[in-house]
Amino acid sequence: MSLENGLPYRSFFVVQSGIRLMIYFYSCCALNFVPAARVLFESLKQQFPDCRTVLGLADQFPDGLESETLGIDEIWSLDEMVSEMEQPRGWVFRHNVMELATALKPFMLDRLLKRDDCEAAIFLDSDCVVFTPLSPVFDALERASIILTPHICRPHERDEWIFFELNPHKVGIFNLGFIAVKNTETGKRFASWWKHRLRRHCLIEHERGLFTDQKWIDYVPAYFDDHEILRQPTLNFARWNSYQRDISRSDSGVILIDGNPAEFIHFSGFYKVGGYVKGLYDQATKPFCNDVALLDELTDWYAGKLKRDAERPVFSGPWHFGYYDDGTEVSQQERKFFRSNDALMQRFPDPFATAGNNSFKTYYDSCQSHGTGAGQNHAAQQGGTENTAEPPRPGRPQGTSSDGVRRIWNRVKHKTLGLARRCVSS
Repeated sequence: MSLENGLPYRSFFVVQSGIRLMIYFYSCCALNFVPAARVLFESLKQQFPDCRTVLGLADQFPDGLESETLGIDEIWSLDEMVSEMEQPRGWVFRHNVMELATALKPFMLDRLLKRDDCEAAIFLDSDCVVFTPLSPVFDALERASIILTPHICRPHERDEWIFFELNPHKVGIFNLGFIAVKNTETGKRFASWWKHRLRRHCLIEHERGLFTDQKWIDYVPAYFDDHEILRQPTLNFARWNSYQRDISRSDSGVILIDGNPAEFIHFSGFYKVGGYVKGLYDQATKPFCNDVALLDELTDWYAGKLKRDAERPVFSGPWHFGYYDDGTEVSQQERKFFRSNDALMQRFPDPFATAGNNSFKTYYDSCQSHGTGAGQNHAAQQGGTENTAEPPRPGRPQGTSSDGVRRIWNRVKHKTLGLARRCVSS
């Protein structure tokens, strides 16, 4: 499969007040998703050779990790992204890995929009792959400052599809694996508001109406006139909408969505491939997908793209902030207890630290052992409903890249060379 679809490359750079404006593409992830981010940024550089790529690392920055070797223009450390926080380590402790990676997005956006050379900043989840110059996105940016794509775009009156309309009530109407923001007053005002909300409320707590950064974006059509919603089926093709869209391959090998070249595909949930998630579809959507075989081929192709990096030790270890400094895993209950009372953040500026008797871990354990029920009461106040995704394996972060890649790669490597050539042919 080719990363090109024959569409002409468009240059969007202009010189204004002597400054050459450019488009910034950015993403944010933990170390286990860096192999995916590298594939994303390579696909972007193939379509936009002059763009600037930025990766925010929601993890401990390892020794020897260099942006040049990964083909990424800039890699931002977690320390620099949270430097404006009064208690940065306490703020990190409040979040699990998904919450943290999504909470950082508006902080990165706000910082990018303050650059004089930034014309627009486009966020893509690290597990996306871009196949075209994204003409619908740039056309929209000429008309509006905030560009969004919904999870699903077509109303249907089939009773068996009600599940797919109810789920966005939990996770948000818009999928925040993509958002484009132009460097205008509206764009900056949006970034400031979004950042303010995610300081405290980028959490997975369905009973409180929260799901990471996504649910907040439901307010954009109400708050900002200067926005546009893109419903083209070629954008943000993923397992939550593949059942609504026809996928095929042209004679030249180009992937088509409803007859037009795919703009970008979102391989969300790839690292959870197993009993329920099947890559670009799942058990619920499979009966409605028109070409499961081609969806499987795309998943296999993506596994092959990740293979080169996914099993490198630096990218296959556990999430650094999933553990106290003594190696004990931090539970979600402990995170909820900590964030339920602002006084705890002041009392324990580094809740990961366990030395001595005045640590957060000691305090939490004491509350539990004395039967105060404080942990449970605080969690109840916060709304303790968890994400419906598979729970993380003990000792490893959810979605460890080597697990998903290895599982699929073992299947892929037994296929014939002919099939492999068809998957990557242009």
